[in-house]
Amino acid sequence: MTIGTSKPSPEFPLPVELLREIITLLPPIDRQMLSLASRFTRSQAIHFIFRHLRYTGKITPKVRNIHLASKEVKEVIRKLELNFSSIATQEDDDSAVAFQFLETLPNLQALEYHQLGHLIRFGDLSQLISSIRSASLLEFGLYTGLYAAVEAVPTAGPVGLEKLSITWHVNDNPNQPGSSLAHLYALVRPSLTTLVKLGIDNEPEIFGGDFDLQLLKPAGRTLRTFEYTLQSSDETVLDTIPEILPHLTKLSIQWDNLFTEHSVLWKDVHIQALSKNENLTDLTLSSGRECRRYCDG
Repeated sequence: MTIGTSKPSPEFPLPVELLREIITLLPPIDRQMLSLASRFTRSQAIHFIFRHLRYTGKITPKVRNIHLASKEVKEVIRKLELNFSSIATQEDDDSAVAFQFLETLPNLQALEYHQLGHLIRFGDLSQLISSIRSASLLEFGLYTGLYAAVEAVPTAGPVGLEKLSITWHVNDNPNQPGSSLAHLYALVRPSLTTLVKLGIDNEPEIFGGDFDLQLLKPAGRTLRTFEYTLQSSDETVLDTIPEILPHLTKLSIQWDNLFTEHSVLWKDVHIQALSKNENLTDLTLSSGRECRRYCDG
């Protein structure tokens, strides 16, 4: 370990770099206690205490409290996980508070936004995306909850993402067949040329068709990991994926078979098709309760 030459503080008679090394080794509770020791130790510990925040359950009071924090605190937040409770009152689940907070995080790089048990209202989805447009977001995970039909026009997702994961429990607008998948594609499309990892789990209550994988072709140069869950028993995806995503190193395909009620039958031709991905080192194929994993070495 190389120690820098920053001048010691009167409150800490050793190089600041040494204090930071010590803080990295402390458990969270000790970091918090250290931050209370003095203004100086707080200024150093704050970067570690607030870098990654995770809120679960009835999170609105927690988000409201952190939203009152100083600009200094908000500037160090790099990763945020918001997991809304499946049982929450309107007061517990005030999405507007979360959106206002997100707008104040200029250096946010990773966001996980999960609503369990009930769907993100589609007006809320648009506000969610708007609230993170000014952030330097590289990773985004969205879990929409259960179940509603899409409304209004599709919302374009963030630009420049490297990792994107969407679990999409969404139905078509009754008057617009295919509209659920159109909204899903709108979230994925803006980052297609920068994605390194993509996960799509399309699980509508009423089956309206699988996601058109040909739409992912612009991701062919950069994408290395693809995790895909579909509801049909469509085996042609095994031929399509090597064609449009030739540089994959990790691939996971899961056929849930909720609507067909029968599993995909494994054939040698499946592996032959996927062998066209010459860089593939980790492959998982799952159908119903059967799962096969293939790894190099």
